[in-house]
Amino acid sequence: MVEPATAIKASTAIFGLYAAQMLLVPKFMIEQNFKTVADPYTAFFARVCGLFCASYLYCINTLDASTALAISGVTTVLCSILGPVLGELRVDGIEPNTAHGAVYVLFPLLQGLHALAL
Repeated sequence: MVEPATAIKASTAIFGLYAAQMLLVPKFMIEQNFKTVADPYTAFFARVCGLFCASYLYCINTLDASTALAISGVTTVLCSILGPVLGELRVDGIEPNTAHGAVYVLFPLLQGLHALAL
């Protein structure tokens, strides 16, 4: 059994790294994860997404543990589908880069922690 706070802290750490990269170095983050050159519009959009991700992390860390765990768990599952799965299937013609492989460790870890915290 895992405490809900542990799953929430793990989500905060992992998604926090994504949020920080999107906010501070969006072009680097995009080019590190995908075989593309980020244009100014993509970098701008990534910064906005980073803001929303940071806001989400603030919320799950201020809500009660039960509500935060439910929101964090659903978000982790949906991000797993929308990120690694669709990315590796090359939906929309994207091509993942080597760094994108980290999701195969991070997302199962997060999903496992959330499942154990239920």
